[in-house]
Amino acid sequence: MRWRPPMPNPWPITTLAIGLVAAACSSSSTLGPLLVQSAQGGVSAVGLDGSASPLLEETPGVQVRQPTWSPDGRLAVWTELEPAAMTASIAMGDETNQRRIEVPTAPFYYSWSPEGDRVAYLGNAPEGQGVALGMVEVANGAATLVDGGAPYYFDWQPDGERLAIHVAGRVLAFLAIDGTRTEIPITTGRFQAPAFLPDGRLVILTGGPPQSLSVIDGSGEITNLAPVDGVSMFVPTSAGDRIAYTDVSVEDGRGELRTVSTSGGEPQVVDPGPVAGFAWDTTGTRLLYFTVDLEAQELIPNVWDGTEITRYPGFSPSATFLTEYLPFWDQYSRSLTLWSPEGDAFVIPNASDRILVQRLEEESPADVGPGVFATWGG
Repeated sequence: MRWRPPMPNPWPITTLAIGLVAAACSSSSTLGPLLVQSAQGGVSAVGLDGSASPLLEETPGVQVRQPTWSPDGRLAVWTELEPAAMTASIAMGDETNQRRIEVPTAPFYYSWSPEGDRVAYLGNAPEGQGVALGMVEVANGAATLVDGGAPYYFDWQPDGERLAIHVAGRVLAFLAIDGTRTEIPITTGRFQAPAFLPDGRLVILTGGPPQSLSVIDGSGEITNLAPVDGVSMFVPTSAGDRIAYTDVSVEDGRGELRTVSTSGGEPQVVDPGPVAGFAWDTTGTRLLYFTVDLEAQELIPNVWDGTEITRYPGFSPSATFLTEYLPFWDQYSRSLTLWSPEGDAFVIPNASDRILVQRLEEESPADVGPGVFATWGG
């Protein structure tokens, strides 16, 4: 992701708070499924009935960024900033168990490893403008910076042993946990975040002309799936059988949404756009996406089931959702979800700083409480 001026370095001390809890006695198993960031600097686990378990109490002068669930939804990670004191910290844990570790940057993005034993994070580079990639070992609390570049995007390999990185818009490589790069000699197209399939193949956009949505296997063999004219974001299903992707060309700028099978075949147009963000449910049978109503200045949630599209009430997104998440939605789709685990509901952060939950069978969403952003836990 790109360097972010609102979170400048140097910060004198950056710390990390990690909650390490035995599974048998963890209260996290009873936490609400929604991880909610408040406008006043708090983080809570919220139930669908509105009940909240504070993980971080709202504190004057403290800003919160980027709350992200662990894969099992029992621990969360987030960034705390105190601008007046020029200090920052990373916090991780549940509502009762945390510890602190110093790290050299203020992270603006987190991604847990598939097994939840490590957390990769991006922050402003301590030496100046740029992005640094850091790695935290959850078991012992060790935190180190291992790589850098700008812009910087990545995804975890399914076994958690390394990352695929896309840096400076042209460098594609595998990155070992210790920061060793193994570059993939290929010309990349206009995309941001790479994505692994469950079988270890990597989804990218290869350069042109013509550009193509493609997959690369372990031997480096490339399979082209679909032509892409412009800039693309893409999200595969959890099973890896289909990929949803957009094509934003210079000519129309609309961002048509399509899907294509990873085993081949013709792409299918889902919506002519413009589409601002999209995500598969856990089963890979439903695709949530947001179209843009420019006249009403709203996002319109839509759910496609492979055949039909159901349109839900439009909403004005929270400033946090609009500015921090949507421009990088392909990267965020690798680390968090708006979908419920059952695939029967999705969460909406709206501009009145309220968190809404839209059940698929309901015409209107339910208000579950205050917040500027929320994600669903596993």
